[in-house]
Amino acid sequence: MRTWQSRYKQDREGLRKTANFLRGLLPIEAVDVDHMTRPCLQEVQNVLTLQECGCAIHLQVSGEADSMIAKYMQNDPAAFAVLSNDTDFCIFPNSVFLSVDYFDIHNELGLGLRTLKVKQPKKLICGIIRTESIMRLLGLPDHESLIELAIISGNDFTSPFLNNIPAFYKNYRGQLDKLAKLICWNRVAEMCPFIRDEIMTDSNLREAVQHSRKFYSLKLEDEEEKEDNLTYSLIAEGIKKGRLPSTVMAMYRGLYWHRQVLED
Repeated sequence: MRTWQSRYKQDREGLRKTANFLRGLLPIEAVDVDHMTRPCLQEVQNVLTLQECGCAIHLQVSGEADSMIAKYMQNDPAAFAVLSNDTDFCIFPNSVFLSVDYFDIHNELGLGLRTLKVKQPKKLICGIIRTESIMRLLGLPDHESLIELAIISGNDFTSPFLNNIPAFYKNYRGQLDKLAKLICWNRVAEMCPFIRDEIMTDSNLREAVQHSRKFYSLKLEDEEEKEDNLTYSLIAEGIKKGRLPSTVMAMYRGLYWHRQVLED
């Protein structure tokens, strides 16, 4: 929840700056043009379009989306890679990560061009990143070491704690080579000098570390749907079949915050 609240805060700030630019109150340089807040209706349309094209859609009401995607990729022989901007897909076992930045490197599809004509190229050149390649690049001996590196370098679960540790922020933040050497020497996060004492004294950080290990090794238990009343069942069925956006369930659970987007 803390991670989503932080992302929502960034979205709101980005929308505020965009609106002020349109009002003539800010120069374009003050707007982060690379930070995009997706319109809610676009998510619904994306799902409907993929279904119309005959693509298999896996929709869930609860659970960690990234680990579910990684599991589906492992279990589906037809799956080749995960197209995403989320580098977590470099950490999951036997994963193949296709970054959006390396999709269609030569722009054979013509995306972003001012035309309504759809191009149908004979080939697409894409760059992929395999988990094993990351391990070799950083000199890590096994997949468990890669998971420990993800923990001490900062992920969605541990970053809120690491950013409050002065030694990490000053000496290690963003320096994967140094952090990889720490893991090779110490094996686990609990033995790394800059974070060892914090893990011992902060129960929330300990929980984040343990959750990260289960998350990246795909050992998280599936979350059971605890409610069985009619309203919940109807919403859950609608989401799984792609007829309702997931925000409807968030509204039902009282955890929804309005995502104001200009296009909506």
